[in-house]
Amino acid sequence: MKYKYITQQGNLVSLQGTNLASSLSVTSIASVYVDRLAPNYRFKGEKHNLYELFYLVNGNMNVLTDSGDFFLSPNEFIILPPNVHHAMNPHKCYTISVSITFEAKGLNDELITLKKGRLDDPEMMHLNAVTECYEKHFAYKPGVLLPVETYANDEYAYQQVIKNETELLLILITRDFLKQREYIKSNISPLGETLADKIKAYIDDHFTEKLQLKQIGTVLGYCKEHICRAFKRKYNVSVIHYMLQRRIDRSMQLLANSEASLQNISDELGFDSMQYFIKIFKRFTNTTPRQYRRIVKRTHIMNLNQFSE
Repeated sequence: MKYKYITQQGNLVSLQGTNLASSLSVTSIASVYVDRLAPNYRFKGEKHNLYELFYLVNGNMNVLTDSGDFFLSPNEFIILPPNVHHAMNPHKCYTISVSITFEAKGLNDELITLKKGRLDDPEMMHLNAVTECYEKHFAYKPGVLLPVETYANDEYAYQQVIKNETELLLILITRDFLKQREYIKSNISPLGETLADKIKAYIDDHFTEKLQLKQIGTVLGYCKEHICRAFKRKYNVSVIHYMLQRRIDRSMQLLANSEASLQNISDELGFDSMQYFIKIFKRFTNTTPRQYRRIVKRTHIMNLNQFSE
């Protein structure tokens, strides 16, 4: 069975061999939050009868639930099921996050809830559409959503657009989790999984160096092609993407918590030049390092008193 959707950006999403599109539906959107929080922000938590998709844009976040605790890094998300008490607190850094609370039918709770995941470009397209549509067309300020009835007569039906984009996002997330489950059940040797873990550990220890795929392969005893396949199969991102993400995550910490120059940060993290560092930073964050530094400093001033214990 094959399903096709056209988003408002004109992009085609094709889902083959699945009945997700017919069984999964978002019935209502309760809230959309874009939160910028200071390191000392502490939230006592909440419990509601809705699903919540929580996505971390930058920083590190502790997600505490009565079903277990989770540590989120940038570009990671978690979907919380209804009636689970949860709290999100920054881990010693400034954070920006997106939260969507919604009602839905047909979600595979066992498959996708209370599990961490990462968003690739197709999923990010739909998440960005949700936040952009909400910020552009609704009376918005961070953490506040007016009742759905306020927009009941909106001629452009933006509430419906947000529902549709959230539904497409959930379909793609579910499909990715299904692929991961099938991979684990497949006949790929356990060595492939162990190798992927070794690759990740090696990058975590050496990401500030001028790493090359060939170098990683030589150290671990495999050709670079096998290194790339093993890592992509387990983590669903390329080795290069993960290495750059680690560098950008570290650069965001340095920008927020130090006065180091862009040149020094670029050199410390192994970028070939400051210009290349700025280019990659903007690709991952949609802002420049200087703009990001100004944002986090301004956010600190705004939130320090409000969120102090």
